[in-house]
Amino acid sequence: MAQKFNRMDFLEALFDQYYERRGNFILVRITQSLDKPGEIKYFPSYEKLANAKFADKNHVLFGVCPREKMKPEKEHIRYVTALWAGLDLGPGRFSGSQNYFSSTAELTTAILEFPLRPSIIVRSGQGAHLYWLLKDVMELSKPEALEGLLSLMNKSLRCGSPVGADSLMRLPGTANPGYPGPHNDCYVEFLDPDLRYGGNDFKNLEGRLPKPSLPLVPATSTDNDSGSESADSSDEEEYAEIVEEIEDCLPGLTESQLDTLADKIVERMSGTLIDALADRIAAKVVNQTVEQIVQAIPSSTSKR
Repeated sequence: MAQKFNRMDFLEALFDQYYERRGNFILVRITQSLDKPGEIKYFPSYEKLANAKFADKNHVLFGVCPREKMKPEKEHIRYVTALWAGLDLGPGRFSGSQNYFSSTAELTTAILEFPLRPSIIVRSGQGAHLYWLLKDVMELSKPEALEGLLSLMNKSLRCGSPVGADSLMRLPGTANPGYPGPHNDCYVEFLDPDLRYGGNDFKNLEGRLPKPSLPLVPATSTDNDSGSESADSSDEEEYAEIVEEIEDCLPGLTESQLDTLADKIVERMSGTLIDALADRIAAKVVNQTVEQIVQAIPSSTSKR
């Protein structure tokens, strides 16, 4: 079936405004395994990248933020043209073992319920990548402000992995070799180059975001050959043992038994509590830093 949008349409929407003012380079990583660094290439224009050929056996990832020099480090990023998020179908991928969508319908519902309609939706083979185009190229004076906003948006879409200014995403018009089959192509499903956002659109975003929720199905190990249990399964067994021990001790618990159970619960829950506390602290930091990025983005009304 012919696709309505191609790689050139995608790259032009992302980078045309940037290349009108700058020039520089789009970083591309090519590898047969995501666990290996592979080959890094730098394309001096989005037109050259749009016409480049890549073997289907390779993962092809590109830097959403262009580089000022042919160097991969974050310090060589000075401008941003869009915000982005990655959504996974199934566990064990970028989003993590518990942060994923269990069906295409569930993923689509999350996109529709997000308060800001994405300018671009890319189907990545086993998930979706969303992009929110900015009205103007924004100079990135404080990467932590951008990353705080990206983290907030991605977490609400069940992606708990770190999202940095140096993020790499799948390039449309290439294959996802990790999942061979008829539906592993990475392609542009939706693109509206006129749908762009300014500062006012991101104000008070946290209060408008849907609360992130875990999928209804439990995460399972993706290593079918090892026979090893997943961390989630191990945790569930330990929690079950604690519950059984509590039930055995009821209705009367001695002081010693309470101390023992408390130690076990704290030991198992401490990581969760720390994560929750970190999220609360991160939320405060986001509230403080998002205003900085909002002020740097033009505040005229976005086209709907």
